[in-house]
Amino acid sequence: VNAGQADASGAQGTQFNTAQMQQKANEYMQQGMEAAGNAWKNLLGIFKSPAQEGRAYVAESDMTVSLILIVLQAVIAGLFGLICTTRINAAFSGITSYFSSNKYQVSNAKGFFVTLIFSVVLSAVFALIFFAAGKIVKADIDYKKAFAITSVRSAAVIPFMLAGCVLLFVNPGIAFAVFYLGNILAICFVYAAMTGICEENKLSYMIAVSVIVFAVVAGGVVV
Repeated sequence: VNAGQADASGAQGTQFNTAQMQQKANEYMQQGMEAAGNAWKNLLGIFKSPAQEGRAYVAESDMTVSLILIVLQAVIAGLFGLICTTRINAAFSGITSYFSSNKYQVSNAKGFFVTLIFSVVLSAVFALIFFAAGKIVKADIDYKKAFAITSVRSAAVIPFMLAGCVLLFVNPGIAFAVFYLGNILAICFVYAAMTGICEENKLSYMIAVSVIVFAVVAGGVVV
């Protein structure tokens, strides 16, 4: 009898733990879907109204949404790198087959993950530079707002990077032109979003200096 009761208790405990795990999984999934929905809503809002919606977004500084946009940009950047690597390997395939060597080819997976990591690192650098610059000019900025500003940049470049991924199969030159156009637009979006936290007379210089420093750091990392 005792053995039967123990088995029954054990079965009930297992069912209870399974139910708890399922409930937690459902909660995490729901939270994830809500966060993704908020990220999508903010992305559209920033494009619709970079000044009003951008300022409101930076003021709210939702860290979860900021990270989602930054990571999404990194994943798309990884896809861009993957396609570039595939195209380069295809271009060198004739040469490497002639010399019976593939040492000039780069792993497609490496192209994806290196670009993804590189994008995440540069986003962190971007946030750090703007945080430091904001403190220097006494802007109303903290680390959450710095990441929100960085994610505004991500929101601006995401559609252009997606278009660039498609255009790589058609015309790589146009693809890179679209890619850089997105980065130019991103600067405009960042300016519009930051007008609510920094004096406008200082803002132009702050963004100009920050972008130059960012370009120098990014160039150094590439080299």
